Amino acid sequence: MLFRSALCCQNILALLTHSVRHEVLTMSSNSWTQIRERLKASLPAHIFSSLVEPSSFFEKEDSYEISFPNRFTKESFEEKCLSPLKNALKTLSLDAKRIELLVAASNQESAQQTFIDPSSFSRFDPKYRFDTFVIGTSNQFAHAACQAVSKQPGQCYNPLFIFGGAGLGKTHLLRAIGYELSKNQSNLRILFLTSEAFTNELIQAIRIDRMREFREKYRSGCDVLLLDDIHFLAGKERTQEEFFYTFNYLHESRKQIVITSDRYPKDIQGLENRLQTRFEWGLVADVQPPEVETRVAILKNKAEEQKINLPDDVAHFIASHVTSNIRELERSEEHTSELQ
Repeated sequence: MLFRSALCCQNILALLTHSVRHEVLTMSSNSWTQIRERLKASLPAHIFSSLVEPSSFFEKEDSYEISFPNRFTKESFEEKCLSPLKNALKTLSLDAKRIELLVAASNQESAQQTFIDPSSFSRFDPKYRFDTFVIGTSNQFAHAACQAVSKQPGQCYNPLFIFGGAGLGKTHLLRAIGYELSKNQSNLRILFLTSEAFTNELIQAIRIDRMREFREKYRSGCDVLLLDDIHFLAGKERTQEEFFYTFNYLHESRKQIVITSDRYPKDIQGLENRLQTRFEWGLVADVQPPEVETRVAILKNKAEEQKINLPDDVAHFIASHVTSNIRELERSEEHTSELQ
C-alpha cells in the first residue's frame, strides 16, 4: 500500500514538473516572440535582420540572456538595439529582470555543415601571377605585402588595403594572391569579386528574400575575401552596413581580407568612418605610376608574351610618352605591333 502511494506521488510530481517546464518554455518562447515583434516595428529592417535575427533568447529566473554569434554583433546590438529592447520590455511589463548579452561559443561543426555551392568560389587565370607582375620602386612594397599574405593568409596584414590610380596593377596583385592560394592551399574557400558585384548580389538577395544564404556565403562560407574597387560602396548605406558586419565576422574569425581602391581609406568620401578605420587595422600599401625603367620592362614582357619583336628604341619611345598607367602602355604596344 505504501509502495503504491509512493509511486502515485512520484507520478504526480513528474507530471507537475513536466507541466511547469512546459509552461516556462512556453512563456520564454512567447516572451521572445512579443519582444521581436516590438523590435521589428521600431528598428530599421536592415538593423533587425543583421542584429536581432541572428540572436538567441533564453529566459532565466532572474534574467533574460541574449546570445550572439560573435563579439561584433553583440557590441553593435548593444549600441543600436539595447534602448529599443528596454522600451519593448517595459511596454510588455517584462522589465523586472536584468538583461545579459553573451557571445555564443564557436561551433566548428555547424560551420562545416553550412552548404555553399562550390561553383561560387573563384577560379584564377594563371596569366595573373606574381612572376608575371613587373616589380619596380613604384609597386615593390605592395607586391611584397601581397606575397606575404599569400603565404600566411589571416596571420599577417589583415586586412591588406592596396590603393592607387586606375591601371597600375592592383587587380593583377589581387588575382595573384588568389592564384597562389588556390594552387598551394586548395582547401581554402576564396571569393574574388568587385564591390559592384557584391552590391548587386546583395540587392538580389534582398529582393528574393535570400539574405541568410548571402550571409552564409560571405561569412561562414568564406576563408579569403578579395574585394576590388571598394570605393564603389561610397554613398551606398545599406551595402556598407552589410559589408561592415561581414568584415567584422571575417576579421574576428581570422579570415583574410584584401581590398583595393583608387584612394586612401580616409579619402573615400561617402564611406562610413567605422569602415575607413577598420581598413587601416592591418596594412595600407600604395601603388604609384611606374617609372620609365619599369614601363620599358612591362612593354618588353608583354611583347615577349605575345611573341612580338619590339626593338629597344621603340620600347623606350613608348615608355617615355605614355606615363599615366599600365593599361594605356599595353594598348600603345598593341597598336605598335599592329603596324608591323
